[in-house]
Amino acid sequence: MHRHDSNTAILIFARNPEDEVRSKQWKERFNYKLASGLWQHARKVAAQSGLPVILHTTAHQEGPTFGLRLQRALQLAFDQGYENVIAIGSDCPQLKSHHLRKAAAMLEYHDVVGGPDFRGGVYLLGLS
Repeated sequence: MHRHDSNTAILIFARNPEDEVRSKQWKERFNYKLASGLWQHARKVAAQSGLPVILHTTAHQEGPTFGLRLQRALQLAFDQGYENVIAIGSDCPQLKSHHLRKAAAMLEYHDVVGGPDFRGGVYLLGLS
């Protein structure tokens, strides 16, 4: 089935900078600058992709585990009528808008797209 980018949304699933600061053990001032910079980077890259952006911060996340919170956020995005959703966090400073556009293009032909990271996880997860 051929899908169009206009039916694809970017879901930024991340803590807001204030909540990120509370979750880390670094010096508060440094940590806030870092968390805020990463948050702004994720928002900028998502906006540069040209795709609709959905922000899903801590205040909106429901569920006792990361997996359940992410599942709920993805479902809410699909409930808005998007056929494809690409979830990203705010912890990948190497992420560029072309990565998001490439994932969107791959979702035209695949139901699942992942961008693997060096820790064994993913820096993006795209679903149809």
